[in-house]
Amino acid sequence: MLRPPWCLKLPKELYAPAWYLPAALAILSGLAAAVSIARVLQIGSYLRLVESALGARGLGWEAALKVKWPIVTFLGVLFWLAVVGSTLYAAYSASTFVNGITLTCSAEKK
Repeated sequence: MLRPPWCLKLPKELYAPAWYLPAALAILSGLAAAVSIARVLQIGSYLRLVESALGARGLGWEAALKVKWPIVTFLGVLFWLAVVGSTLYAAYSASTFVNGITLTCSAEKK
């Protein structure tokens, strides 16, 4: 009996976790961005203290930049959550599909 070509590939234990790598990358990227933003805000508050102690009022960098909306907004967080959710859904769907193919190949071996 002729076996389908996908039955000749690697065992499921080796490639099943690989479907979740894009989701892990999206999650880790979001965490790295959050840590970077927190650090920038921390350094900014320190510079504000130093400039108010050493310089003339109103001549520091915060006076030149003025107060603006944050770069990472509520919509940015929603977009990140959509990316993470869609990659998790895609990983689950692909993993389920490949599991079904693997079960078919296992049944053919018997």
